Amino acid sequence: MRKLCLALSFFLCPMAQAQEAVTIPDMMDGRWVALHHSSDGGAHTDACILNASGLKIQFRADMHGMEIRTSPQDAAFSKGQSVSTTLSAGSFSRTLKMTALDGTTLSAPLTPTAMSAVLDAFTRTPSATLETAGSPDEAVSLAGSPRPVDVFKTCVTARKFAVVGSPSNKTH
Repeated sequence: MRKLCLALSFFLCPMAQAQEAVTIPDMMDGRWVALHHSSDGGAHTDACILNASGLKIQFRADMHGMEIRTSPQDAAFSKGQSVSTTLSAGSFSRTLKMTALDGTTLSAPLTPTAMSAVLDAFTRTPSATLETAGSPDEAVSLAGSPRPVDVFKTCVTARKFAVVGSPSNKTH
């Protein structure tokens, strides 16, 4: 009986120590928040996330790549539908071919160079505009974005997902 209890405790202990997936906020300023996702209760980071409140725009990086997601207001898409979206911030402008993940969310992959360009533009101007085909243009406030952008860049680089530029020390 003692051997059975010992054997059972050997198998049950790892289950008791199993960790759940969590998303942990790292920095919030204004409407912007940098977060990281961990599938093992916080021991390791599987994804770095930069999000504007209201989910109008989100940047995500993990070991599989980087992407931008948007959820335009009053929009309805078919899953897999291709939609052009132009992101403008100050003198920066980029048109992305996005794919509908579901009826309201669009996603497009970004290269490290493209991600760095967007993030740098977001720290230099007070607002951005999302122009999505079939949806009204949306203003995105960039107030408070520099510090969360820096934390996101640090997360992405530290986890070796990509190099997306250096954090700007002037924002801290």
